[in-house]
Amino acid sequence: MSDDQPVQTSDAVQTSTINRSWMVKMAIFTVVLFAFGLWGLYDALVAYPNRGNEYADYAKYKYLEAARSAGRIAATAEAPEPVARKEALEGKLRTDLENLEYEWLTALSRVGKLTPEGTQITSPNATLDELTKKWTTTQHPPPLDAFDLPLQWSFAVIGFGLGVMVGANIIKSTSRRYTWDERTNTLTLPGGRQVTPDQLADVDKRKWHKFFCSLVFNDGSPSVELDVLKYTGLEGWVLTMERVRFPERAAEAEAEAAAAEAAAAAETAEQVPAEETPEDERGR
Repeated sequence: MSDDQPVQTSDAVQTSTINRSWMVKMAIFTVVLFAFGLWGLYDALVAYPNRGNEYADYAKYKYLEAARSAGRIAATAEAPEPVARKEALEGKLRTDLENLEYEWLTALSRVGKLTPEGTQITSPNATLDELTKKWTTTQHPPPLDAFDLPLQWSFAVIGFGLGVMVGANIIKSTSRRYTWDERTNTLTLPGGRQVTPDQLADVDKRKWHKFFCSLVFNDGSPSVELDVLKYTGLEGWVLTMERVRFPERAAEAEAEAAAAEAAAAAETAEQVPAEETPEDERGR
């Protein structure tokens, strides 16, 4: 499964190492996850709040502009409790001016600024003049949806959370070692337990296609799952123990491999046209 080799610690004892290709993949995956988390964090702290603040500024401009046209701009200097005002506007049939006010208050609520300080307009006419200069020459951004900021925060949490989990898995995996003594066919597990073929009731390979197998013990103790992809040498050591403990399986596997090879050779032979004999050529 890998070109990596276990470490030869003595003439007959080998120690597993981490599969380099697995390590590289996990390292790349960790970097990608942290980058995803940073992207979500930047959007949640900078990009989306800036956009929301800009749109709230634009919504205030449209509200003040409509209030001046309606001759009610002086009333915008009043600063009622903004949360209660927004709730009151939600529960009624609104006029055009109230729709613009509600849009402004909603935009402020999306960036956490629906407060008396955020809605206080000391000089409505002067404020409108300043906003008119800005928004008659600047394209306004789209408004924030209610889920925009929470979604970016969730991206940050997911990215950093999964990144930490994968990083912890790498650290934990690199601290584990398996050793193999080929003289006695003994596999030593990371916890120090030594396993020999005669202790096995089975080698459960139902998850072999996912690079996992389980050693089932004949003394009734809990089985041990092994990741044969992650650790170099482990796959071959498990197969050796299986061959020693269950030689009939090895013979059966060899017979199946030979049959498959013969079938493939026969299929190839059928697809290759036979050479023409001189008699064939004269017949044509």
